[in-house]
This record gives sequence, structure tokens and C-alpha cells, in this order.
Amino acid sequence: MQLEQCEKILDEEVSQFTQWLDQTKLNPLIEQMYRDAHDVSENELQRLLRRCPDLSDEQREAIEQFVDRLVGKFMHPCVTVLRRHQRADSGVFLASAFRAAAAAKRNSEIRRVS
Repeated sequence: MQLEQCEKILDEEVSQFTQWLDQTKLNPLIEQMYRDAHDVSENELQRLLRRCPDLSDEQREAIEQFVDRLVGKFMHPCVTVLRRHQRADSGVFLASAFRAAAAAKRNSEIRRVS
């Protein structure tokens, strides 16, 4: 009886550790995804604000908040899917896809600067 309880406790701890380990691999990717999305939105926001110099400070702040919320709303489903599939092979595929997208973004920025 005690052996079965010990095995159950051990299985639960191993499962929790595995989940924690998976998250440590996934969190940097998610953070990078948010940084990339915010970088793109910030560039576009600054472009818009330069084209609309007559906006008041309140209007600028409202637009900035709108863009920030919009990025969060677009990113949330992506992150949810990634977290849901983190332990399956599809999680590896999704992570690879997001990394490829980030690399493409960096390459396009390099071409734009050159």
C-alpha cells in the first residue's frame, strides 16, 4: 500500500517537473513573439502618428492603448495554442513556425536598413 502511494506521489512530481521543464523551453519563445509583435506595432504606430501631427496628447494615448490591446488580442490565441500543444509534436512544429516567422521578420528588417 505504501509503495503504491509513493509511486503515485513520484509520478505526480515527475509530471509536474516535466510540465515545468516544457514551460521553461516555451516561455522564451512566447516572450520573443510578444516582443516581435510589439516592435511591428510600434513601428506602424509611429508611422501613423507622424502622418497625423495634429492629434492631441489624449488622442495619441488612446491610439497607443488601442494598438497595445489589439496586439494582445491577436497574440493571445497564438500563445494559447502553443501552450496547449507544447507537449505534443505539434508544439514542436508550432515553435519552429514561430521561430521561422521571427527570422523572416529580422531578415526583412535587415534588407530595409541596407
